[in-house]
Amino acid sequence: MPTIRPVSYLKDHFKEIFKICNEKREPLFLTHNGKESFVLLSNEQYESLVFEKEAKDELYRLLEESEKDNRPRVEMEEAMKVLDEAIDVANL
Repeated sequence: MPTIRPVSYLKDHFKEIFKICNEKREPLFLTHNGKESFVLLSNEQYESLVFEKEAKDELYRLLEESEKDNRPRVEMEEAMKVLDEAIDVANL
């Protein structure tokens, strides 16, 4: 369940924010005037998201390339399994 707090919460509760993001490994959603405005993540969570996005982007690029070259789709499906396993390892 996401944690949601107003932006003003940052100034007075940094230690708790640190605990939520780093120890609990949860994002913290900050609001401004009642609307979601920011999301705070630990560096580890951020790097994991970036890794996953880059890996997926590369996979989609390879899929497009394989379709142009008429390579068998089975190879790409196997590559997707490997990618999913790598993402699972990165999310430890």
